[in-house]
Amino acid sequence: CATFLVLTLTGLWLWWPRQWLSRVLWFRKAKGKARDWNWHNVIGLWSSPMLLLITLTGLLMAYRPLADLLYKTPEPTAITRPAGARPLSPDALLALAQAAAPSWEQITLRLGNPRRERSAQNSRLAAPSSKLTAPISPLTLAIRETGSLSPIPRQLTVILFTGEILRDERLAGYSLPRALRMHAKPLHTGEAGGWLGAT
Repeated sequence: CATFLVLTLTGLWLWWPRQWLSRVLWFRKAKGKARDWNWHNVIGLWSSPMLLLITLTGLLMAYRPLADLLYKTPEPTAITRPAGARPLSPDALLALAQAAAPSWEQITLRLGNPRRERSAQNSRLAAPSSKLTAPISPLTLAIRETGSLSPIPRQLTVILFTGEILRDERLAGYSLPRALRMHAKPLHTGEAGGWLGAT
């Protein structure tokens, strides 16, 4: 992504024409190398906004420190597991989400963070005598509602053992930096533009 971004920016810098309206904005009738040169510039110019968007959002998705410069996601609040409590079943969680959003169209359960869990496990193995334990994080349910045009689903954060709803968040309530970071994936995949963007 970074290499592609550099190529796009330097290409625009090198080939930005002084007489761009007549030379590289549209295809011209030409043959041989002149035709190839014209096609290269026209396609490159019109593709550059899309390439910039794809590479920038790809970098935000691939490198968390870079995305944290835009908006740093707060660490989830650790929850103490009640004695003898068992996690709610997926069916119970789905029922909870359906009750909170009757107009739901799609519900996605995010059951844990494998990277964080592996990191916590490695920490316990490295220091077996310590009292380190993996934090029990709230569960996030992503809900897409019927008729919603937002590419960012509604986020429902619940306690896995009790079903208590901690946060019910929609795109309209996000700060600008958070909204921009949340848009990285739908912009990168084209989902934000509907079928035309995906194409």
